[in-house]
Order: sequence, then structure tokens, then C-alpha cells
Amino acid sequence: MLFADFDAQEFLTEYWQKKPLLIRSSGSFIDPLTSEDLFSLAQEPSVESRLIEANSPDGPWHLRHGPFHSLPDCQDKYPIWTLLVQAVDQWLPEANLLKQEFNFVPNWRIDDVMVSFATAGAGVGPHYDQYDVFLLQGAGKRQWKLGGPCDHTTKLAEHDDLRLLENFNVTDEYILNKGDILYLPPRFAHFGTSLDNSVCYSIGFRAPSWAEMIQGLSDKLIDGLQEDQRFSDEYINLESARGMPNEQSINANFLKLRALFNNKTVFDDWLGEYASLPKYPELIEYPDPEISENKIINLINNATQLVVIYKNSFSRFVQTQTPSGNQFYVDGSRFYCSDIAPELIQKLCAATWDEPLPHEMLLASDASIRLFTALVNQGSLVLGTEN
Repeated sequence: MLFADFDAQEFLTEYWQKKPLLIRSSGSFIDPLTSEDLFSLAQEPSVESRLIEANSPDGPWHLRHGPFHSLPDCQDKYPIWTLLVQAVDQWLPEANLLKQEFNFVPNWRIDDVMVSFATAGAGVGPHYDQYDVFLLQGAGKRQWKLGGPCDHTTKLAEHDDLRLLENFNVTDEYILNKGDILYLPPRFAHFGTSLDNSVCYSIGFRAPSWAEMIQGLSDKLIDGLQEDQRFSDEYINLESARGMPNEQSINANFLKLRALFNNKTVFDDWLGEYASLPKYPELIEYPDPEISENKIINLINNATQLVVIYKNSFSRFVQTQTPSGNQFYVDGSRFYCSDIAPELIQKLCAATWDEPLPHEMLLASDASIRLFTALVNQGSLVLGTEN
């Protein structure tokens, strides 16, 4: 376990989204991957990766995007560089297991596990992020300098590619060794510098902006509106006919629009869809043609090799609790599960993507078979054979 003698409730009450916290290692952390694993991922065109280089620990910093078929020598003094690879948890099951250590925060909030490798003296410059993050130190050491909270008025340095701070006033400073964790709330300034060749695991937590929420909820409301729902002049009179609508008409239409947004059921449904949206939907492949329920049953029951069923590593499974009952969402789609055993939904949400799912649960009833078939046909569940 990463967290020894850790009071999760105290953390959520005193620190979560409020102030940074340094958590020293319990001594049990083992790196789930090597730098060579990371370098190999950075060569893949479908993996999001970046390289930030500089000729001095103080910059200037230059950004390049992957894939990278070769990297600068780790032993050269200059340039110093940092390789950042996104969503390593969706490519390597060993990194995916790290997320289970942070189950005191709702798992839909986890965006991904980004892993960075940095040479001695390297960093990405002083900056702040819009999300909560746990910085877990792997091999090597890094120095972290912290500043105060920032916002949209904080001045940024002129840079074509990176959002770096123009001014960075240090308030705290820590050196992280293997297994140490630094928690940072959203918008806290920070600047990391690698003291030797080092690896850092960044477990980042997403949160939709108000703009995203308004746009997403608006789109969902629009989908449910009819062509004949329009502005109405129910209080029209001769005076208002010559100019703007009168105050009564304006208020009446405003109240109707406000009532549309004041719909908790629609908001709950939109949030469930948002929470289950995959980070890289383009990497989810659908079977073509679609597979029927009978074909799936026959494939499982009559295969010459044992068929195994996995969650797609890029998919998100979310169960939400609402006043109308539990709702189930996968990859942005809602599934009705009132006739399905709650244990199956819980298993689907909790299972890691390298964990085979039990046939007997998926084939337990007509309703579970329909759900299973739908999830296979949208690419959220994957069929394979045991080697």
C-alpha cells in the first residue's frame, strides 16, 4: 500500500481541493514500469507523448510532440529533457493498478496516470494545473517548489506552446524520494526539477468547467426539445408591437428557459454520460458487423479455446446514485439495469481492464445477455481467447 497510517477522511476534509500535502513513503512502493517501458510507449503513434527540452534548469523550454523514435542521450549534460506520456494506465495494466490506491476519491474523477521521465536538472517550468493531482515519485529524486494559488488573472510568460508563470514566488520546497507523494489542489503553482534521472507518476483528476457543464447540459436539453417550443408573445399589446417585447413577455419566456435548466433528472443523466466519456474515444474499436446475442452465447459455450472477456482499457464504466435509483453509464451511453443483478454492475465498474470477467454473471439472465451484447457491440467489452 502507498498510504500507511493515512486518514482518508481527514485528508478529504482538511486538504482535498484546499491545500497541498506531502505524504512520505511507507517503504512499500515498487515501480510498476521501467524507463524503457516508457520510451517504448513514446514511439507509438496512438500514444500521446511530449518532450520538453532546455539548455538550462531555468529554461527556456521547448516543446515537441511524439511519437519519438529516438530520444536524446540520458547521460549528456545538455540538453536536459523531460518525456511525458499520457494515459499510461490505459496501455499498461501495471500502471492501471496504481489508481486503486486512490479509491477514497470517486473513480470517475480520475483522468489518467501520466508518467514522466526527466534527466538531471530537467523540469517543465513553473506552472499551475486546473485539476487535483498526486505526484508519486518513482525511481530517482525530484525537488518540488510550490507557490500560492493562481487563477485566470495570473500573468503567464510569453510562450507559443507552454502555459508558464511569469512570476513564481516559492512558499514551500520538498525533495521527493521513491514512494513519496505530493498532493496539489487545482491552480497551485509548482515547479519540479529532477535531481537525477527520475520517474514521476502523476495521478490527475478531471473536473468539467462551468462552460463545459453549461454547453453539455444545453446540448442534452436541446435534444429533448420539440420544433414547436418557441418564444411566445402571450402578453403582446399595441405598445410592445412597435418595439421590444414588453416586460411581461420577457419574464414569461425567461422563466420557461430557466425551468428547462432547473431539471435535476436531466442534469443527473448528463453528468453520468460525461463521467463515463472515454479519454480517447477514437481508440475504441467496434466489431463489424455487429455480434448477435446468440452468436455470443454460442461462441462462449462452444469455443474450442476458452473465451475470455475484458473491459476495453480505454472505456469508462460508471454507476451513479440518484433519487430515482442507481444508473449505469459506459462510454457516454446510459444503460437501463433495473432487471440486472446489482452485483454484475458493481463488478463491471470495479474490475480492472486486465481482469477476466466471469461468464456466469454475464450470461445469468436475458437482461444481462442483452447488456453484455450491447457492450461488446459498442467496443466497451472485448472478447478474446486464453493462450
